[in-house]
Amino acid sequence: MADTKRADFKEPCSDCGDSDNTCVMHHGPLVPKGEIGYFCEPCFQTRAEENKNKLEPRPLGTQTSVTQ
Repeated sequence: MADTKRADFKEPCSDCGDSDNTCVMHHGPLVPKGEIGYFCEPCFQTRAEENKNKLEPRPLGTQTSVTQ
């Protein structure tokens, strides 16, 4: 995705709060309009799957049982 950057970010994950594994910054269809999210890989993949299933993006800071 053009609106996704991968790196070793120092921000905590915008969903689960993990600050050791944040590797994705995203500001597109996986987050609410106008928001920027930083995610660990499991949380990013959960949001990507939800988007693939045509679900509206959840607010940042929302965990799901899929990532736990």
